Amino acid sequence: MDFILPVAIIFTLAILYTIYTDRKSIIKRKIRKTEGKNIGEVQEGEVVKIKGSVVFRGKTLIAPLSGRKCAYYHVIITHGQGKNRHEWINEEKAGDVIIQNGKHFAIITTDIVKTYIHPDKSYNSGFLNNATPRLEKYLQKHGEKSEDWLGLNKTLDYKEGILEEGEVIAVVGKAEWVHRKEVRMDLPCERVLLIRRDNEHPVYFSDDVDIVDHA
Repeated sequence: MDFILPVAIIFTLAILYTIYTDRKSIIKRKIRKTEGKNIGEVQEGEVVKIKGSVVFRGKTLIAPLSGRKCAYYHVIITHGQGKNRHEWINEEKAGDVIIQNGKHFAIITTDIVKTYIHPDKSYNSGFLNNATPRLEKYLQKHGEKSEDWLGLNKTLDYKEGILEEGEVIAVVGKAEWVHRKEVRMDLPCERVLLIRRDNEHPVYFSDDVDIVDHA
């Protein structure tokens, strides 16, 4: 019985460590604890939380796995099974992330960010399941193949999350108001809110319903 308590403590600490270092949990805590305002109420220079719907008013992207139009995508590919599974490719790419709330607009700068984009598309390839041409093309772009040197399919899982037009996201960062002409985008307003990183602190944002609905 003497060893049960230490094992239980270690197990509990391991669970807590996983929770508090999990990507989604980190983003959720940061967004929830930051004061929220409507875009039009934000003051110059404050670190604030805002929410709004993604609009396509600037550069957009095509998500590499699903072919969907988006403002941002995050792709994760894992290799192997069970304990041998490991992350193989992890790529995030941004276009112009712009959100709207009422008649106000905000541009999210993405030079330094921490995000949780809900992975709403999943694919896999492996034994008797060849990678599609689109998946194969993406792997080749990263210098990889879906087959090993013997020509056998590798066991791969592909996950993709994107920011689609009309999707609501929650964002935390430092606020700066600029004139529309400074951003050179077709926005129907005079002033645009920029959300930037705050010194060493990145911009945080997520489209996950669990985070956005409770933000």
